[in-house]
Amino acid sequence: MIINSFDFRNFFINFALLPSNLSFSNYFSTMKFVLVGFVLLFTICTQALSQKDSAPKSDKEIESIRIVIDAGHGGIDPGTEGSKDNLKDEKDITLDIALKVGRFINDNYENIQVVYTRKRDITVSLEQRVAIANETKADYFVSIHCNSSKKKEIYGSQMHVHDFTYRKSTKLAQLLDEEFTTRAKRNSKGLFNSKDRRFNLYVLQYTNMPGVLIETGFLSHKQEEIFLNSDNGQEIIASAVYRGIKNFLTASGYKLVEKEKPKTEDKKMTAKKENENKSTILVSYKEKNLPPTKAKNPKNEKVVYKVQISASPKKISMNHADFKKLDMKIEESKNEEKKGVLTYKYTVGKVYTIEDAFILMEYVQKKGFKDAFIIKEDRE
Repeated sequence: MIINSFDFRNFFINFALLPSNLSFSNYFSTMKFVLVGFVLLFTICTQALSQKDSAPKSDKEIESIRIVIDAGHGGIDPGTEGSKDNLKDEKDITLDIALKVGRFINDNYENIQVVYTRKRDITVSLEQRVAIANETKADYFVSIHCNSSKKKEIYGSQMHVHDFTYRKSTKLAQLLDEEFTTRAKRNSKGLFNSKDRRFNLYVLQYTNMPGVLIETGFLSHKQEEIFLNSDNGQEIIASAVYRGIKNFLTASGYKLVEKEKPKTEDKKMTAKKENENKSTILVSYKEKNLPPTKAKNPKNEKVVYKVQISASPKKISMNHADFKKLDMKIEESKNEEKKGVLTYKYTVGKVYTIEDAFILMEYVQKKGFKDAFIIKEDRE
């Protein structure tokens, strides 16, 4: 609340300059006016602070919530490797758990949208993970990892935040830790911030939303490694993450819209519909082993993503041998980066989500364009 309807400065100056020859009754009347002024000021300020601290939650009742689930490591980065050939690397365990968390959320709530940093075994850099979270304007970020130590007897879960002054991140970490200890029966090692760790975690430092990095357990501990490799163990961990997120959202004032459970006879139709709704990019690239196809053009998207494969001060022939490796349409554009100096830039693809953009970039890089990168353009 902005207080601008009363000039308090002039009020107090005028009071200080009151004539000294005022009668007692006039002076008493003036003092009453001063006291009324103080009461009025105190009341207005108190109401303003009260409104700030108790912002109405009605807006959240219909709000859609976007959560990034980040499966740590992946592709050429295995994380902590399995101690035996029949035990999984960290990258595979984190992916299994992340997909299970997403399934729990998607199966139960209408207004929670899950965004994955990866849904399969691919390399995703820390910068790319942050970009996915920030570009999709996620509300919350949850990263899933497994721990390791030279001391083989250490076991248990840990919750990491960037700083304990980030209240939402800390509250989310507390409720996740509570589920890990009470329901999942895991040994909690507690909550940690950058001061405890003595270093920053990149994905927590540079994402724009509240976030928690979960260390689900120690792969260096024999029994815990076996537990995290088991399907039952992963279900327990994923369920704890899901319940922790749900409890946090409820405590934060969100109204969660539950999904109607499909009837048994409808399950096949539901599965068919979900398959039809898969990204055309992912279907063509992963299942059919073809170049990524052109994505559908959603009306409500304001930006488009492309992958730049080359730039040159001189024009490059579209029949160049390197370009033919892609078997995709290549677009050429001219940019005047310096006055009178043109740069020719070459891009492929046109997709509308950052997730599809990373799939497209991965395909291009595997075709030999190792330095290819994503660019974002405003839609025409």
